Amino acid sequence: MHIEIVAIGDEVLAGQVVNSNAAYLSDFLHTAGYEISRHTVLSDDYQALLQGLQEVLDRSDVIVVTGGLGPTFDDVTKKAVCQLFNDKLVEKDSVLASIESRYKKCKENEALAHVPSQATLLDNEVGTAPGFAFTKDHKLIIFLPGVPNEMKVMWVKAAWPLIEKKLKKTTKRIVYTLHFCLLSEIELLPAMQDIKKQFPIIKMGIYPAYSHVTVRLSAPVDEVEHLTKMKQAIERKYKQYILPDDCYSVAGAFHDQATKKGIKVAFAESCSGGYLASLITHIPGSSAYFLGSIVAYDNEVKEKVLRVDNKLIQKYGTVSTQVVEAMLKGIFQITKADYAIAISGIAGPTGGSKEKPVGTVCIGIAKKDGKILAKQLHFPGNRSAIIEMASNFALASLWQWLKEI
Repeated sequence: MHIEIVAIGDEVLAGQVVNSNAAYLSDFLHTAGYEISRHTVLSDDYQALLQGLQEVLDRSDVIVVTGGLGPTFDDVTKKAVCQLFNDKLVEKDSVLASIESRYKKCKENEALAHVPSQATLLDNEVGTAPGFAFTKDHKLIIFLPGVPNEMKVMWVKAAWPLIEKKLKKTTKRIVYTLHFCLLSEIELLPAMQDIKKQFPIIKMGIYPAYSHVTVRLSAPVDEVEHLTKMKQAIERKYKQYILPDDCYSVAGAFHDQATKKGIKVAFAESCSGGYLASLITHIPGSSAYFLGSIVAYDNEVKEKVLRVDNKLIQKYGTVSTQVVEAMLKGIFQITKADYAIAISGIAGPTGGSKEKPVGTVCIGIAKKDGKILAKQLHFPGNRSAIIEMASNFALASLWQWLKEI
């Protein structure tokens, strides 16, 4: 059973739009236990689109297509579909009424209400262009709008139920996903390979990101016992580094822990420039524990606001564990935080030296009137990568600490 995801649009081919729809659909299907055979991007050119869709139908059993359903001159998907399936476009009064109940009347609405006569229609609850599905030679092909928020709603409510009926249960795989923090892919790989040797039938993938590393384990339904044993073996070895099952980010895990502990936290940021605070404030409910962050980018701000002694800066440099410790003490004096994080570093691309090259970052975490942990680290990559990695490392370090108390 081959599953293929297709995007239609010259803007995707040109790199002007990131194909986030394919990422969403692949993740959804993979989590549900199904393997994706291929991703394809097709042009808006009519002949190229027609040929591409025919090739997709020839090789795949379940196809999900996004894009090209709008009313503009370059949206030719419906026309190509009609030629492909020997069908014709007809105006559906129900589709037009649905669109005009939410949007003002216009010519474009009439174009959107023209749909293939033989297709199964999929209602668009949040946008205008309806989706539709065809079955041909025991193959299922579904067409969804390209606008991500429209596509996602239609996928969950209308398209996915059709695909679940089509996919044979015997093809389904069980998937376990583990998210690791404070460890790199290289640090994880040797042990993962050793564990994998004990479970050769289990499929394993390691996917690094700047914030964490994801490990996905999958196996056929009848191998769930071995899959569970492998997951348990990994959890025993790396328990302190694995984020909770329902958390897909370090910030999410920290949010749960901080809420559970009923603590207050504050940050003192230099090289991260507020990025650390943004990780927290993107999560609803963070105001229950997050007091704020002082972005002390310039040394004068560090001295006047965070009360860092200029002598420490002169002696050890701005990027030093000594200055970070002083920043922590300063944020505790300013706020009523129970715990705090401080970051100072060289994100680049300039500013580095032989002793402290670009990527050098000092991170400190502390409890008010208690223990202070500060260390100097080095993160590879460009400026944005260094900031993202350092901020997530700092947050994960405090999460790990809170988990143990």
